[in-house]
Amino acid sequence: MTDEPNVFAQWVQAMGANGKQIGKTAELAGILAGPCTKLHRGILSANKLKLMAMAAAAAGLEPWSPETHSECLVVKDVLTTVRKARGAHNEEIS
Repeated sequence: MTDEPNVFAQWVQAMGANGKQIGKTAELAGILAGPCTKLHRGILSANKLKLMAMAAAAAGLEPWSPETHSECLVVKDVLTTVRKARGAHNEEIS
C-alpha cells in the first residue's frame, strides 16, 4: 500500500460508481480488472497514463481516432477558455 491518497478510489466516487460498478467504470478508462482491484485497494498507484485516461473518461471523451480528433480539439479549446476565465476571475478577487 502507498501513503498517497487513493486517487483511483476518489475518481470512482466522483464518477458516481460503487460496488459492482467499479469495474465497469474502470473500463471507461481502459483499466482492466486486475489493475482495477489493485488501484481501488491502494496496492497500486495510478501512473500518468491511467490518470490521463481517467480524466478523458470523466470528460466523456471517446478513445482517440482520426474521427474523434476534432472533438478532442474542441474539448481542448473549451478547457483553455474555462481556465483563462478562472484565471481572470481569480485575479479580480485578489
